[in-house]
Amino acid sequence: MAAKNRKIIFVTPPYHCGVVEVAGSWPPLGLMYLGAQAERAGWKVDLYDAMTLRHDYGKIRKHLERTDFDILAATSITPTWPDVLKLLALGREINPDCTT
Repeated sequence: MAAKNRKIIFVTPPYHCGVVEVAGSWPPLGLMYLGAQAERAGWKVDLYDAMTLRHDYGKIRKHLERTDFDILAATSITPTWPDVLKLLALGREINPDCTT
């Protein structure tokens, strides 16, 4: 699949537990690295850090509805797995033809 004109959105899930907030917020470097490589390969890239923005699923839905994407990619650590599954399902609901 050629990357020309293809769009990918990298999203962090809206996970909060208290411990994350105590540690502070930081850029999602893993997704930033992947995004940079995707851009180098010709992809149009969007990075949406829902966790740091403290966005709930309603705000995430609105963001995804106004974003054109062919692929929705998310990152996960063990406690965020249920949130990532919900996020990916939301992406497929909004854009059934997307790859997650």
